[in-house]
Amino acid sequence: MFPSLRAALGDLTSRDLAVYASIMPPSFIDGSLALRRDAELAGQVADPRWLGRLFSDHSVRERIGADALLAVSERLSIVRIRTLIRQHGLDEARHAEIFTALARFFPPVELDADRSAAITALEAETTSALAREPFSFHEFLTDTHVSEVDSLHHLTALKAALAQTNATSRILLALDTLIGDERFHVFYTARLLVMAYGAGSVSKPYIAKSVSNFYG
Repeated sequence: MFPSLRAALGDLTSRDLAVYASIMPPSFIDGSLALRRDAELAGQVADPRWLGRLFSDHSVRERIGADALLAVSERLSIVRIRTLIRQHGLDEARHAEIFTALARFFPPVELDADRSAAITALEAETTSALAREPFSFHEFLTDTHVSEVDSLHHLTALKAALAQTNATSRILLALDTLIGDERFHVFYTARLLVMAYGAGSVSKPYIAKSVSNFYG
């Protein structure tokens, strides 16, 4: 299990942690899937245009994620879970603003045809998933958890790479804020996922499918 994930799950009981480790694909929780994508970060962060595009893209994805979480929270009847999902949505909306602010440190990013198509596809995919009937909250929870773990790995690696450059303290502190939020999102979704698995509401094959779909 990669270090930042283990730290995020530190408040799980030993039983829940064991269940979690048994149902998640090993290549996911050891970080190797995310590492394949982030392997070139050390070189990429030296390019201001790459960073501007990265932060701009993250802002869009966080906005779409926030809208999805807030919409799902309205469907839930269990107050405790609805509150967690709604707060998560509000966190993502705040993250979108943070990433937008970070993008302003770098050259402006043009919305070219490829980026526009990618955003449209993500919006359509999200809308389709939420409109699917019957809607499965536990599948949505699984997909959300996978995304949050990936974000935790990515942001932690990004901060480490940027710390080796002349990145300003404002950028590093902003990433600290984002990482702190992601740790909680990973923890609470992991806890709910373990509970759902124990109740038979989500299966190990679906978890593997979710990870596979995320990393293509």
